[in-house]
Amino acid sequence: MTGYLSTLRVDAVPACPDVSRVAWSGTFTPVGVSDTDAEELFHAIHADGLVVLLKTVSA
Repeated sequence: MTGYLSTLRVDAVPACPDVSRVAWSGTFTPVGVSDTDAEELFHAIHADGLVVLLKTVSA
């Protein structure tokens, strides 16, 4: 991949003061792999990262 740019955003949920909404997105240019393979890779990275974030803030 080249040109990877990631954005992690955390927003409060006004109706639930103890709840936050997390959005994590990224853009990139696949090199040597298909778009689908690259998307699957980053989906897995983001999913795993969100699990770790939840464990970290829940501790």
